[in-house]
Amino acid sequence: MSLDSSAFELPVYSNLETYISCIENLPVLRKEGRIMQVIGHMVEATNPGCSVGGMCKIFNPATNKSVTAEVVGFRKDRMLVMPLHNAHGIGPKCRVV
Repeated sequence: MSLDSSAFELPVYSNLETYISCIENLPVLRKEGRIMQVIGHMVEATNPGCSVGGMCKIFNPATNKSVTAEVVGFRKDRMLVMPLHNAHGIGPKCRVV
């Protein structure tokens, strides 16, 4: 008994680059929070869906730079985050993603 080996071949991916291009151009849905208060190194922000121990980025649109931060707790409906690097420039217009 002989099996037809063509039944087990992978489909031809001649259009793979087209599929990759379509995926790369899909809009990205991002949850986003806003900085509400900064006291010392503690940053209080609206919660985009993070949990304790989670990492987020604090993005400053004025400088087009971001700082990585860790969620360390919550106060009511806001999250408390600690920047892992210099917090200089973090303020009310910053976004948390």
